[in-house]
Amino acid sequence: EDYRVYWSENHMIMWTGSAFLLQEKYGEDIIKVDSEVRNRLLWFLQSKQKTGYFEWMSTIYSGLTFRALMNVYDYAVDGEIKEEARKAVLAQIKQSLLHTDSLGCVNSVSGRSSATAYFDRKQCSEFSAALANLVLGIGTFTVDDTVAFLADSDIDVSELILEFSTVVDGTFRLGVDYEEGMSVMKSLTRRDRITAQMSLGGYAAPEYFEDTFSNVAHYGLWNNTYFKSHNFIRRLPEYTYNFASWLVSSRGASSVLFSDNEKLYKHKSTMLNSLENYYPGYGGAQQMVYVASTGGVAAFTASGSPIKRTQVLNTHLPYIKQEQNVALIVYYPNWDLSFLGLSEEYTYLYFEEDEYDETFERGKWIFGRVNDSYVAFNRHCVSEFVVSGMSFCEDTKQSWISMVGHEETHGSFSNFVSIAEQAKISTEMKGQCIESFVAVDGKRIQIEFCRNMGSIFVVMMGIILIGFFAMLLLAFCCRRKRAVWKSTYLRARQFLVDSKLLEDPNSPAAGKIQEGQGSPTNLSKIEREKETDVKFLAVV
Repeated sequence: EDYRVYWSENHMIMWTGSAFLLQEKYGEDIIKVDSEVRNRLLWFLQSKQKTGYFEWMSTIYSGLTFRALMNVYDYAVDGEIKEEARKAVLAQIKQSLLHTDSLGCVNSVSGRSSATAYFDRKQCSEFSAALANLVLGIGTFTVDDTVAFLADSDIDVSELILEFSTVVDGTFRLGVDYEEGMSVMKSLTRRDRITAQMSLGGYAAPEYFEDTFSNVAHYGLWNNTYFKSHNFIRRLPEYTYNFASWLVSSRGASSVLFSDNEKLYKHKSTMLNSLENYYPGYGGAQQMVYVASTGGVAAFTASGSPIKRTQVLNTHLPYIKQEQNVALIVYYPNWDLSFLGLSEEYTYLYFEEDEYDETFERGKWIFGRVNDSYVAFNRHCVSEFVVSGMSFCEDTKQSWISMVGHEETHGSFSNFVSIAEQAKISTEMKGQCIESFVAVDGKRIQIEFCRNMGSIFVVMMGIILIGFFAMLLLAFCCRRKRAVWKSTYLRARQFLVDSKLLEDPNSPAAGKIQEGQGSPTNLSKIEREKETDVKFLAVV
C-alpha cells in the first residue's frame, strides 16, 4: 500500500506500531514505509501519557490497543520508542484500574463500546477484568490472551498496585478539546494531525468538518464504507463546508470523544459513573454516558432501539448531573434529529432483575441488591419489562434518577430503600423546557434544560421569514406601481382633454346624448368617466 490510513485509535497504533517494527527490522529497502512513521508512533506513545486514551474504557477496542502497545514494547530496538511504549502501557492500565471496582469489574462510561458487554457482564470477565485480576489479584481468574502480553513482560506495575483504591469520588477529564488537541498534535504533519483528530471522533463536528473531508479527498476515501453515504460532499465547494457542518451539527457535533466533566463515585463493589453535560439533546452513537453498577451488575437508561445490541446506540444523549452517589438524568432530543435519521425518541431502562439477589418495586422506584451493594431508579415511566430486562418510555421529555449505596455507607438494604423513598422530587414541563429537581440522601440536584431546536429549524424559520417579508415587499412594491400607473393615466387623460382630443367628463355639457343616438337623458358621472376612458384608450 502507498497509503496507510487508519483513523481509529486502536487501528492507528496497531498499524503504525507494526510498520515501525517492520521497518526497524528489515529496512526501507524491503518494507516501503513513509519517513514519518517513527514520528507518528512517538507522538502516539507520548500523547496518551498526557491526554489519556480517546477510546476510553472501550469494551471493544481497549484490548486491541493494549496488544499493540505491548508488541511495540516487546520488540522495539529503538530505546526511546521502547521506553515511551512502557509508559503508554502503564497509562492505559492506570485509566482502567481507576474505573475498576473491588470485584474487578469495569462497568464504567466508555467511548466506542458494545452494549453486549454490559448486557452479558463481559465487563467482569474479559480484558479489563482479566487485567485487574493479573495486576491486583481481585475478581475471577480469566484466561485472556491480551493480558498474557503483560504477564510475560518485565514491566513493573507495583506503583499502580499501591495507587489503586476501591473508594473514589472525583471529577476527571477524558480526551482533549479542539484547542488542546491542536497543541498536542502540533508535531504531526497536517495529514497526520487530521487523522489523529478523526481518532478523537472529530468527523463532522463543525470545528473538524473541513479537515476531515480534506483527508477523505486526499486519500481517495469517498468509496470507503464509512464515507460512501457522504459522497455528495465532494460536489460541494469548500466555502460551503462551515454551513454544511453547522446544518448537521445536531448529529455531527456529538461524535467527539471529549469530556472535561466525568463524574466517578466508587465504593468497593458499588459504582456510579457519568458524563455531565455531554452534548445533551444531540445524537449519540457508541458512547456509554452513565452506568450504575451494583456487585458487578450494570444498570442504565439509553435512548433508541435496544434491539441493536452490538452498540450502545443513544439516538439522543441525556443531560446528566451527578453528586456523589446520586444522578439526575433528563432526556429531551434536539428538534431536528428526525431530519437527520434519528427519529426514535423513546428511552429504555436496562435492569436485569434475574442478576440481582433481591429486587422489588414501590411506586416509581425500583430497587436491586447484590450482596452488600444497592441500586435504585426513580422511573419517568412505569412499564413492564418486556425484552430481557428492558422497560420502555415513549415520552419526548423524560426525567430519571439513579442512586447507589453500600452496606458501609447506608446500612441495611431496607434503610437504603427508606432513604430513597424520602426523596423530594419535582418535574415540570414548561413549553420547550423541562425543570427537574431531586433532594435525596443529603444531595440536592436541579436541571433546567430547554430544547435545542437545531440548525435545520433555524434554516426553516429563516426561509419562512424571508418568504413572509418577500410577500410584504411585493405587496408594497405593487401598491406603489399601481399608484404610479394611476397618476400617469390621469395626467395623460388630462392632457388629451386640454388638447380637445377628449371631452372633459366633468363639464356641464358633457354626457348629453346627441339627437338620434338614444333617449334625451343625461349620463351619470361614473358612466361619463367610463365613456371618456374608452375614448382615451382608443386615442392611445
